[in-house]
Amino acid sequence: MKVSPKLAAGLLLAVGLASSPAGAVATATASTASSTAIALGAQPLILACTGAPEYEPASFVISCADANSELTATRWTSWTRRGATGVTRFGLNLCNPYCAASRIQFFPGSSVQLSRPVGTRHGELYSLLVVRYRIGGVPKTFSFSWAGDPSFSRSRHVPVAACRAPQLSGNLSVIPSGNGAGNVTYALELVNRSETTCSLSGLPRLQLFGRDHERLSTQVQLAGPGGQRAVTVVLRHGAPAWASARFSPDVPGIGEPVTGRCEATAYSVRVTERSSGSALIVPVRPPTPVCEHGTMRVSMLTPVRPTS
Repeated sequence: MKVSPKLAAGLLLAVGLASSPAGAVATATASTASSTAIALGAQPLILACTGAPEYEPASFVISCADANSELTATRWTSWTRRGATGVTRFGLNLCNPYCAASRIQFFPGSSVQLSRPVGTRHGELYSLLVVRYRIGGVPKTFSFSWAGDPSFSRSRHVPVAACRAPQLSGNLSVIPSGNGAGNVTYALELVNRSETTCSLSGLPRLQLFGRDHERLSTQVQLAGPGGQRAVTVVLRHGAPAWASARFSPDVPGIGEPVTGRCEATAYSVRVTERSSGSALIVPVRPPTPVCEHGTMRVSMLTPVRPTS
């Protein structure tokens, strides 16, 4: 019987596999897997919110504290030692009128770029993410930097400097679900707008101001039981810290008018960071009187947005 060259080659391969020790096949497979792992390890990775480095993630939360920005359905077209590029469905909270009252919006067909790899204790990681997207045909750019992030250090214990006023923006805005028993709850949001990671901690110092920037009566009390503990909130670029402020806007305290407004309407509030003494003034949305001579029951700063 005449055997074709292809069939003969196939028979020889089958015989070779059948006669080879199982360990030799396993060794070859392990060698291939090892080579693949080495190839992947040679490329910079991107640090996820879990603290684990990732390679070409299809979905990725950018701002870990509030999930106000993310990549979804991402197709990576290149991933090299110098940078990575891809096409993504970019999700972003436009914070209009403010973040707590706004939902995330998605922009399909956006481009994403990773660059500036640096050596860290996790290996080599990209330190800059840039997304280019369009709103109503107008091109926009979103940037996120891990520069100064303690997770990027080669050491496990890196002190993070306290945020200063020029690094921050924010607002004191009403939580729609926070009304009850004559009280309302506002959320204080402080966002790191700088490229440098910084930290906030403790009970915020607040001072209310009226329409013409006049000082108003302000008394800050620690909300809830006295067991609240201060935590250090590390803020990457674009990440927020939150506190809640509960007060009555219309129930007068002792010595306040029983008709009309109990106090003048507050339009802004000065927030002073305790460790640095740095202060910034943020808007109150919507403006409101704060009864009981400006008494507010305020929580410690946390990375979690208050919901009531």
